[in-house]
Amino acid sequence: MADDPPAPKRPRRAAAVAATAAMAAAAADGAPAAPRSRSGTRPRKPRAPAGAVKKPRASGKRAAPAAKAKAAPKAKAAKVAAEPVSHPSHAKVEGIGGQRGWWIDRPQGGRDAGRALPTNSLPPPFQTPCDPFMFGTGDCGQFGRGEDVVEAGRPIPCPLPRGARALQVAAGGMHSVALADTGSVWTTGVNDEGALGRPTGEGRREEGGAEGGRGRRRLCPRCHSHPPAGELWDTAGPDGGGSAARGDSYTWGAVPLPKGAGPIVQVAAGDSHTVALAADGSLYGWGTYRDASGVFGFAPGARVARTAVRVYHPSPSSPPAVKVASGADHTLALLADGTVLSWGTAGQGGLGRVASAEPPPDAASVLLTPTKVPFGGPRAPTVVDVFAGTYTSFATGAGGEVWGWGLNNYGQLTLPSDAPAWSPTRLPALEAAGVALVRPGQHHTLALGADGSVVACGRPTYGRLGIPGARVASDDAVPAPAAIPALAAASVVHLAAGLAVSGAVTADGVAHAWGFGDSGQLGQGGDDDSDAAEPVAVKFGWRAVGRKAVALEFGGQHAVVLLEAEAEGADEARAAARAAATAATPQAAPQGAPQTAPAASPPAAAPAAPTPAAYVWPTAPAVAAAVVAPPPSEAPAAAAGPPPASPAQPFSKM
Repeated sequence: MADDPPAPKRPRRAAAVAATAAMAAAAADGAPAAPRSRSGTRPRKPRAPAGAVKKPRASGKRAAPAAKAKAAPKAKAAKVAAEPVSHPSHAKVEGIGGQRGWWIDRPQGGRDAGRALPTNSLPPPFQTPCDPFMFGTGDCGQFGRGEDVVEAGRPIPCPLPRGARALQVAAGGMHSVALADTGSVWTTGVNDEGALGRPTGEGRREEGGAEGGRGRRRLCPRCHSHPPAGELWDTAGPDGGGSAARGDSYTWGAVPLPKGAGPIVQVAAGDSHTVALAADGSLYGWGTYRDASGVFGFAPGARVARTAVRVYHPSPSSPPAVKVASGADHTLALLADGTVLSWGTAGQGGLGRVASAEPPPDAASVLLTPTKVPFGGPRAPTVVDVFAGTYTSFATGAGGEVWGWGLNNYGQLTLPSDAPAWSPTRLPALEAAGVALVRPGQHHTLALGADGSVVACGRPTYGRLGIPGARVASDDAVPAPAAIPALAAASVVHLAAGLAVSGAVTADGVAHAWGFGDSGQLGQGGDDDSDAAEPVAVKFGWRAVGRKAVALEFGGQHAVVLLEAEAEGADEARAAARAAATAATPQAAPQGAPQTAPAASPPAAAPAAPTPAAYVWPTAPAVAAAVVAPPPSEAPAAAAGPPPASPAQPFSKM
């Protein structure tokens, strides 16, 4: 039973992507141009003068998005995903669908040749079975509920198939990724550049009919905004999976992994790519990375990876990866020894190892190969965590150090200069706050201090910082981190940052959001698309009553919140209780009819749900220790006793 009735079928909004007005202004001031982001689909509101009063909207309708600014593919570019070229330092391994992967720094000869790889498994960092709920705009299949469910003002259930539970979710520019409790990966949404990692689409259908006419660009027959996913598979050739059974990009589908890939323990998503971390410390990826000119590539010699390809594999000389994080078009990986790898595009400095926005010689090989990030200094620091924003990257050290690099045009790195940081730079302002968790967005950054306080810096427009008194209409940079008082009394366990929105989850299971409201990412329901300058509780429907939120993630126009899973039959019991409560509500009797009092019978309560663990990453030393000494095969039995009661989510009668 759906929480919200499906929205009526209607023409789709354009789904793609023009550079934001802020980045254009930054480029005009001399800053490097930002890559086109498929996530920034809605037009930016006109900047109001300082102190201006926000005018009420005339209606609940939202503005139409900007038209997609991606050039049509060249006629000769028939093979969308070319075979990766051989690299002398990489030993090839077979993937699926004709794809190949590689091992980083695995020697093909010498004393390490033929040595056995580590067989220990990483402990899964996410262990609380949950159900994904989504809200915002999902007109390109981000919700996974079919093509008729295009938007939701408040969270609606978006369950995984086959009764699977989600341990973790990642929200890309226009796609969603879920890690199931079975170790499998599920995706839904836009697949025109391979972000789903599986065959989807309707084939070479063109707008206006089967042929579409000469010279007419093929468009998705559903949203009429991007090339159909089927075209990616048709142009791939007979060995690229063009004849494979295709799923629907508007519903959840399992990602086929290469043979021998172990269970997945973490996922990350960018604008057009997805990365997955396996239990043995290997990394798999699919999709592509983009720059200001469009598609840049996925790997040296490969423009798009249609299916999962192994991009990193541990060896005797290469420790296993323990975490992966993705920005819009770059990826970070943390290894068990504290080494940080980066790859993707580098126009804004997010890789931390390219000295300028100018592409280096042999750019594809240099940028798209996972490579160590140099931190400088006489001794290499011990990095324990990494975080990626749209155009920024952060790392924390075992001694409380915090580094940042990338775009800083609004002070999102806490640095006074608005110039990008091209290499890891110490951030004293965050170190002073004892920061343990950083969640960067597009032009702002959130950080969780050791004392539980939440600080924010960067661009203040639309209220994304959540700081009272911030001049949200001025667009002035706020490089100094300031505390968010509305969360001071709460015990925050999880943070989220999107394009112009922010979120937090507290220990009592309440999800909060603030910032830009036009896309419905604040979860307030109805036609309420106003901005929120301070945190507001996300409003849930009756299917979330009594359930705790565990995590929150923001995509380009949608948001995903994980609610703790319940025992089988709990939802039916809640529905029955709701029906009983509705039946017991006194109805207005016809005029002149005798009044009778309904029998008082309290509705049945839904079963209590277990309290979830905090959605917090383990530190790298703890994970690395588990690699050396793997945990026992059976987890210790839970302590006896009834679970504590869960507080109810904020309830909306919508």
